[in-house]
Order: sequence, then structure tokens, then C-alpha cells
Amino acid sequence: LSLILLNVKEDALQRLIRGRELDLLWSGEPDLRTEDSRMNFVSCLKSVCMRIEVGTLPWLMTEDKDIPILRVAMAYTAHEEPLLRTQARSAMLTLLSKIKMG
Repeated sequence: LSLILLNVKEDALQRLIRGRELDLLWSGEPDLRTEDSRMNFVSCLKSVCMRIEVGTLPWLMTEDKDIPILRVAMAYTAHEEPLLRTQARSAMLTLLSKIKMG
């Protein structure tokens, strides 16, 4: 999924974000029992954060101004696995820099 999100055309990604289809990933409780599944999930998260444009940021917020994708990234920044932690930090910092620009 992360490779698809990284390579999908911009208009298709924007439709996914605006249509709220990706919200299910960030607001649900995915089955992440294995290290591989956690790594793939955070890689997907990072891919989306890298591709988000400043104009898309309002679509990531809930009605109460929460940003689930940011909250999920922050949760993994203290993970015991260094590579997972680094990817989560990269996703979080990328998103925060775009929020600051917006």
C-alpha cells in the first residue's frame, strides 16, 4: 500500500484524502501484531505525509480539529524499533512543517 500511495498520481491521492477513505487507516485499530505489519503501516503513513500538499491539510482534520494521522505518527516516535521510530519521526516532522507553511 505504501508503494501505491507513493506512486499514485496526485489527483488520485487528493481524491483519496478528500473522500476520507484513508481516515479508516488512522482512526481504526489495525492488526499490527508483527513487526513487518507495523513497519508497513508506518511506511504507508510516511508516504502519505510526504505527498500531502498544504492545501490538503484541512481535509486531514476532524471536526474537533484533531489530526489523526499526526497523532498516529506521534505514537510511533517512541517505539523500541529504531527504524520504525525514525520513519514515524520523519512523517511527523514532514507533516508539522507543512502545517507551519499552511
